[in-house]
Amino acid sequence: MKNLSYMEISKKVFLIFSAVLMLSIAIRWHTNTQITVNEDLAIEEYELPQSDYSEALLQKIYPISCSSSADKVENNFCEELYYDDYFAEGWVTSDEICYKEYITFVFKENIYLEFLVIQNFKPEELFDKYDKIKELNISYSNNDELQKIFTLDDSNISQWVNLNTETNTVTFDIQSSYNNPENSVCALGSVTFYGRKPG
Repeated sequence: MKNLSYMEISKKVFLIFSAVLMLSIAIRWHTNTQITVNEDLAIEEYELPQSDYSEALLQKIYPISCSSSADKVENNFCEELYYDDYFAEGWVTSDEICYKEYITFVFKENIYLEFLVIQNFKPEELFDKYDKIKELNISYSNNDELQKIFTLDDSNISQWVNLNTETNTVTFDIQSSYNNPENSVCALGSVTFYGRKPG
């Protein structure tokens, strides 16, 4: 068998390496082309005109305004429940009869609200300072029959409440609290709405 010189071996190795590299590039190009074609097909499939809420993306929905029984209390705004800039500043009832208090959230247009996430104050010092809402009646502008009473947990963990309704306002009426109902100031840390805008 003929002994190959170092230069000849180097040339053969270089040629083999080049061939493997070119083959790898060709396979990668072919794979990317197939992925691009598949992505284009998928985009065409999902860009059909949206005719109802079921085809719209679920997203965080912000009210355009709100009002509450505590509006006259200094530095106590219900907007602090849902604006990120005010997050964790929360909302406190106006007097010591928690169950008479309310909050109404107003949206720009009729929108399908799927659920909300509600939370008492998360910091322990604020959580311990205020009474917690126990029963909360949730009603809507367009359908009184859909109103329901939800029982909230006495905790500082986020709680999920299903809504599944189309509306432009949501009202919370506090029905009861965990402490003495005649001598309790209730508070909420945050409320976040999730829903789907019409297509």
